[in-house]
Amino acid sequence: NFTNLQETFFDVTGLIEDQRYDFHVIAKNAAGLLSQPSECTGPVTVKDDVDPPRITIEEKLRQLVVVKAGDILRIDAEISGRPAPVISWAKDGKEIDSKARVEISSTFTTTTLIVRDTIRRDSGQYVLTLQNVAGTRSLAVNCKVLDRPGPSSGPLEVTGLTAEKCTLTWGPPQENGGAEIQHYIVEKRETSRLAWTLVYADMKATTCKVTKLLKGNEYIFRVRGVNKYGTGEALESDPIKALDPFTVPAAPTNVEVTSVTSEAMTICWERPVSDGGSSISGYVIEKREKSGLRWVRVNKKPVYDLRVKASNLREGCEYEYRVYAENTAGLSEPSLPCPLTKAEDPLFLPSPPVKPKIIDSTKSTITLSWNKPLFDGGSPVTGYSVEYRKTNDEDWIVGVQHTNNTEFTVVGLTSGAEYVFVVRSINKVGPSEPSPETDPQVAKDREDEPVFLISNELRKTLIIKDGSSFTLRVPFKGKPVPNVMWNKPDVDLRVRATIDTTDTCTSVTIEQATRNDSGKYTVTLQNVAGTATLTLNVKVLDSPGPPASLSVKEVTKNSATITWDT
Repeated sequence: NFTNLQETFFDVTGLIEDQRYDFHVIAKNAAGLLSQPSECTGPVTVKDDVDPPRITIEEKLRQLVVVKAGDILRIDAEISGRPAPVISWAKDGKEIDSKARVEISSTFTTTTLIVRDTIRRDSGQYVLTLQNVAGTRSLAVNCKVLDRPGPSSGPLEVTGLTAEKCTLTWGPPQENGGAEIQHYIVEKRETSRLAWTLVYADMKATTCKVTKLLKGNEYIFRVRGVNKYGTGEALESDPIKALDPFTVPAAPTNVEVTSVTSEAMTICWERPVSDGGSSISGYVIEKREKSGLRWVRVNKKPVYDLRVKASNLREGCEYEYRVYAENTAGLSEPSLPCPLTKAEDPLFLPSPPVKPKIIDSTKSTITLSWNKPLFDGGSPVTGYSVEYRKTNDEDWIVGVQHTNNTEFTVVGLTSGAEYVFVVRSINKVGPSEPSPETDPQVAKDREDEPVFLISNELRKTLIIKDGSSFTLRVPFKGKPVPNVMWNKPDVDLRVRATIDTTDTCTSVTIEQATRNDSGKYTVTLQNVAGTATLTLNVKVLDSPGPPASLSVKEVTKNSATITWDT
């Protein structure tokens, strides 16, 4: 800088941050002669010289500051920071400005907050905040102003109003004036008068009952909290007229009947839109037959629920119902009657049969059978429908729309194709869901091994008398129909007996049985699927024949031994 300076300081500008510089000074006299340069300052790094803000207050301000109402609240603080910080004061989150009773004064090193003529609302937390480029610093001072309490928390609710009494309810004051609320003063006045009448001078609770009101008069009530510093501000109620608030309720609505059987119904309804100002104490339900004129009460005891069961009805009769609501004032008007409802057991779709079974098949027909469903839906099962499809198709074909039997033969099938079948039960309501599908069955002639269908009794030995006739009857089954052969050792039964055979039964008949007809009778069934054999025993009772092979042995002069065959 070549400008003549009279001062002994100079601000050097235009430097680059974080660069290091040396500085020296040259003196110049009036003759324009220059001195030698001064000593260098030494390397100086160019950067801001800053300090974060700091706040210092007296120890007593770190505790709760308590002042009496009307006194002065003063908060002094020492401050520092480079550059000089921005100062702000706030109370309960809102910034404070100097106005009216509040004064804020600050210097480079101090700041002071003064609140004159303190009142209860000056209680709270005061926060001093300093801010500069180096940071922000805040410090809180808590203050309590001792004063009379503020108004109780509203609203002042009036409940349980009648022509003679009511109940008042309120909350404790949000501002208790720094002291515990000792009690409340409760007062009332008629709106037509200016004077307040004392109700309670020392009420400890935040609710009370007011009595001795005059019917039809309009009242205002007020409550004031009291602490050791005095009586607080009043909380007033809205004007209220002393009248019995309730009338009979409105009629119940939406009466309907559910759960109908042949001897009982359940009646449901909704609450009245208005209870008349008094809680519903119960409901009265009446019924009337379609052909009757008189309404008859259903319930003898009060009903508190929104439903009731009407029992002991006459099956087949139609009934309608109406409902009254009841409160302290009495019964409401009756509801609109519900539609007429017949007392009859409900009907449902039947359950489907269990899985049907395939019992026979040919190249073009398949026969299936099934059992009756477990549940008929409350109405007798009138028949069944049968549906079928090829296993590689999705569309079902109706085999029969209605059959009374539990067995059916589906005809017109494609030889060699594989089919599945379902059965539906049918009652008055309609068809059931389909049964489970049968096992897949190919349309082909069925081959079943022959099987005898006899009881254990027939397997026992048949005992008859000589000269009687007997018949051995043996039922059987098999596909195709098996060949039948009867056999008895050493006897040609085609000559000795009469043999009669059908597709399902065979029999052999012996006339004038003799002892020679006793023995084992064997019947054999045979088809392409296999062979079955059954042996039946017959015993013919007869007088014995003469002994044979008579011989004499061991003969002596006075004895002989005789032997023979039986």
